[in-house]
Amino acid sequence: MVSRTSLTRLTVAALVLGTGCDLCWPRGGAPGGCEDGDDDDSVVLSDDDDAVDDDDAVDDDDASDDDDAVASRCAEAARPLKGPTLGDEGLYRYPVVCVEAGFDGVQGGFSMGSPPSEAGRGDDEAQHDVSITRALAVGVREVPQHVFEGITTRTPSDCASGCAPDVPMHGVTWMDALAFCNTLSGLDGLVAAYDFNGPDPRWDEAANGWRLPTEAEWEWLARAGATDLYSGGDDPGVVAHCDVGLPLQDVGTQVDNAWDLHDFSGNVEEWVWDRYGAYDPAPQVDPAGPTEGDLRVVRGGSVVSPLASCRVAGRAADDPGLVSNVRGFRIVRTLTP
Repeated sequence: MVSRTSLTRLTVAALVLGTGCDLCWPRGGAPGGCEDGDDDDSVVLSDDDDAVDDDDAVDDDDASDDDDAVASRCAEAARPLKGPTLGDEGLYRYPVVCVEAGFDGVQGGFSMGSPPSEAGRGDDEAQHDVSITRALAVGVREVPQHVFEGITTRTPSDCASGCAPDVPMHGVTWMDALAFCNTLSGLDGLVAAYDFNGPDPRWDEAANGWRLPTEAEWEWLARAGATDLYSGGDDPGVVAHCDVGLPLQDVGTQVDNAWDLHDFSGNVEEWVWDRYGAYDPAPQVDPAGPTEGDLRVVRGGSVVSPLASCRVAGRAADDPGLVSNVRGFRIVRTLTP
């Protein structure tokens, strides 16, 4: 049995088509680079005895059920992605991190928004308590162009910001991002998260398919248990790619945060699920934003944004039908218990 300590850490699953792997999970340790002889199976936590070392055994029966649930969910995250052209040359990589809701404390609880004293603070960032209860598979990086093209066979509409396989996909509407998620879910044998029958897309919160994060999930993941100005630290020169001008840089270039996630501060701003509106000041559990409103939230700022917009708490919004050459998205999905 894997210890509670090992399993409540972040579990990194390299979702790979082709050979080898990007990231491995040393048993009982932190994620790191693969060594010779590692293969895709090395990143999958399972309930099999062969998947753990004897040293990881625990006598704490109270931990066993929780450990099994974590192992099952995080192993589920490690299934390969599928697509019409992905992996034809064995070069495709899109790593995903499995994040358990209780990783940073009480059921994923955190303070969303910013204190009144924070430099660059907007009037729409009122602090309030939020709890995230879902276990998530999270794209380590913003969705790059080669992943989007491999799934949809569509290329970026504008290369003014830079076109290359690992540059973030940009020039996509909010609806484009949702459609990508549903297409990927279908190819990957998952239940689609979005229903397009009706005047507005509907999110099936019980679905296990790929989707955009909610605004609260986005900020929770960007913070990674910290209260830094930017994702991963307070020094934008180290952790952000913001207010520097075009072109865009490859995804994953900036220093990651404590949960091994990149790109939250700058490069391209990211669509999330929520409609834009004032925060509810009452404590929230898995909030999904207002039920009415024409604008959808974008988070994280971009290469052409002022530093204030790249703060973890910074918010912006746009018409979901509009595109920007500095706006993209990342994907998550809810992991079943």
